[in-house]
Amino acid sequence: MFCGAVVEFERGGKRYRTERLDHESTWALGPNCGIVDLPALMEANMLCDYLGLDTMSAGGAIAWAMEMTQRGLLTKQETDGLDFSFGNADVLAPAIRKMASREGFGDLLARGSREAARMLGRGEEYAMQVKGLEMSAYAPRGFTGMGLSFATTSRGADHNKAFTVAAEFLGVLGNYDRYSLEGKAHLVKTMQDSTCIIDSLIMCMFTVDLGIGIDLYAKCAALPTGMKFTEEDVYTVGERINTVERLFNIDEGFTRADDNLPSRFAKEAAPSDPGHHTLDVAAVMDEYYAEREYDGEGVPTPALLERLGI
Repeated sequence: MFCGAVVEFERGGKRYRTERLDHESTWALGPNCGIVDLPALMEANMLCDYLGLDTMSAGGAIAWAMEMTQRGLLTKQETDGLDFSFGNADVLAPAIRKMASREGFGDLLARGSREAARMLGRGEEYAMQVKGLEMSAYAPRGFTGMGLSFATTSRGADHNKAFTVAAEFLGVLGNYDRYSLEGKAHLVKTMQDSTCIIDSLIMCMFTVDLGIGIDLYAKCAALPTGMKFTEEDVYTVGERINTVERLFNIDEGFTRADDNLPSRFAKEAAPSDPGHHTLDVAAVMDEYYAEREYDGEGVPTPALLERLGI
């Protein structure tokens, strides 16, 4: 798959040539911030690339500052005079430069929305993150499997750890109600495990959308290694990887309390949702832990470790 492309655009009287926008970058720096100015998004994306910033985390941090401003919890005096009003496209470039140089308010934003809120002493409830990682573009209340995966993956709200949208919306892996949590604990667990082999083989995650089966991933794993892989082996390898990651997080102080989404998802429906859906992943956390053979606190059981040879 050839995903890259070169684009040209004009902004502020200057002409630029750079790589095209990715859909996640478009959302994080665009609609997430109330911004629909395409050249401004291209400029922000280009700056993040040049300066070594993740576009999704940068957009999430800026969106947090915008909501804080909207709610009267952040002033221009605290933001070095930058106007973080929702929809202000002109703030993207200077904010990104300040984040990259760790200058003034940029030093706070560069730490991510959660740490910025903690250092500021307010606003953590408006930080859309899990385990310190800003959320990606998939709405948890509209794709509950994705919400459960966001809550339980080792590094936080990462959509690439289990692309449940393939099952919940595209219908590739079964017929699931995207608003319901029924069956999602098993779906998320198995997809998180199978995704590990995709990452390990450095394959494209979009192969899931194409309906490629586990048998092909097993064959792809066998080719470069010379080892025999069955479909069951694919899941076992993934389960071992996820368990080791879990043990690392536990050693770093993570607990069951960290396997959650921002509280507003359980309390507030999206304003644009006529169905007024909310999502409380805690309702199925015990079921998910049972699928994983974790105890009630989310710790891998001795029996699991013995089975996986850890």
